[in-house]
Amino acid sequence: MFGKKESLFDQDQNKQLEQLMKNQTILIKNNSYFINTIKVLTENNTYLINHVKSLETRMSANELKDQEQAALFANLSQSASQTKEEST
Repeated sequence: MFGKKESLFDQDQNKQLEQLMKNQTILIKNNSYFINTIKVLTENNTYLINHVKSLETRMSANELKDQEQAALFANLSQSASQTKEEST
C-alpha cells in the first residue's frame, strides 16, 4: 500500500533502457562476429601471400632450369652441326 508506484515516465525510461541493453548485446555479438571474420580473412591472406611467394620461388627455379636446358640444347645442336660438317 505504501510502495512507491512507478510513474509513466519511469516505466518509459525502463523500457528504453531495456531496449538499449538489448541493442548493446546485439552490437557486442556483431562485433565479435566481425572480429572473428577479420581474423579468418587475415589468416587466409597470410596463407595466400606465402603460397604466392612459394610459387614465385618455384617459377624462378623452373626458369633457371629452362635456361640451362636451352643452353645445353644449343651446345648439343652446335656440336652436332660441327660433327656433321667435319664428317662431310
